[in-house]
Amino acid sequence: MSINYRYTKKDNVKRYLLMIMKKTNKALHALTKKGLFSAKEAYEAGISASSLRRLEVSGKIHKVARGVYVHSGQNIDLAQIDFAVACKKFAPKGVIGGLTALHWHGLIPNAPAQIWLIVPTETRTSKSLYRLIRSTHDCNAGVVQHGFFKITSLERTILESLIYQKKIGLRVAVAAARHALSSRLTTEAKLSRAATELGARTSYRKFWEVITIEEQ
Repeated sequence: MSINYRYTKKDNVKRYLLMIMKKTNKALHALTKKGLFSAKEAYEAGISASSLRRLEVSGKIHKVARGVYVHSGQNIDLAQIDFAVACKKFAPKGVIGGLTALHWHGLIPNAPAQIWLIVPTETRTSKSLYRLIRSTHDCNAGVVQHGFFKITSLERTILESLIYQKKIGLRVAVAAARHALSSRLTTEAKLSRAATELGARTSYRKFWEVITIEEQ
């Protein structure tokens, strides 16, 4: 009887481990659809801390930042990984914006040293890698999904650069707006529509006059 008991116990352990493996793989499949996922999301999906470590050791997932992972099969551009991590850290409402977005859209020549994000007014960070612009604007208006990260559209980027010109610099913001218009990357009509979506018509009209004056 004792031999049968040990065999049964061993068999039960195998079945238990197989069940855990299936559960983990199912949860990982669901998380993979998110692109990047956090350790918290993994735990909430049913993946234990020990299972998460085993997945990393086995090479099924890669840690791309503290507490942030990506499935090894994901085709993610390494040049954009920092943007994706930033959006994950400040999810669900944080998006790439400011000087980072200006450079992404080709409106300024040099990439900033920090990653700039548009975030809700209550968001804070102690990380020097990130520069936050706290905004009351709709977090979904004028936002474009690029692979694994979200970034403000060209029009929203220009508008918020003007609105937050004390952070961006008025000359930089105006020069970016003029370049976008002269290069036909956007139009006055598109900027006007974007301003309406953001609820920033008054600011838009004020700064449009500044752009016009600068051109003369």
